[in-house]
Amino acid sequence: MTTYTLEGDKIKKCESNGETKEASEVEGANADVTPYMKEQWAAGKGGFPAIYSFFGKPLPDAAAEFEKMDADGDGELTAEEIFEALSKNNPDVTLERVQEIVAKADADGNGTVSKQEWEEATAKDPGLVPAAWLAKE
Repeated sequence: MTTYTLEGDKIKKCESNGETKEASEVEGANADVTPYMKEQWAAGKGGFPAIYSFFGKPLPDAAAEFEKMDADGDGELTAEEIFEALSKNNPDVTLERVQEIVAKADADGNGTVSKQEWEEATAKDPGLVPAAWLAKE
């Protein structure tokens, strides 16, 4: 179970699996705590329903996001393609973090991410790509 300590509408601490982290150590902790999150936590549902608003949200259309990022149209995403697409929207995107995303999503270990791998990885881990990084149109 994960426990959050709030200070106003900000998360101050996050405790999970016996480990406590300051908000500055948790990606996305500078986000405002939404009324929905407070409601979920108060109801004892501090897991995925509330955390989606904190760390990231499920990709609304993983296939469409994949197509936008597949610059060369070969049906495989490289870390560089993902980085180029995501860094246009957010200067905080780093190639190192994108390489971590590729490593998590690359089920067959070939160094790239197929559409199927992308859809499965983002469904399994909706926060894989921080919501702030996704293109806004």
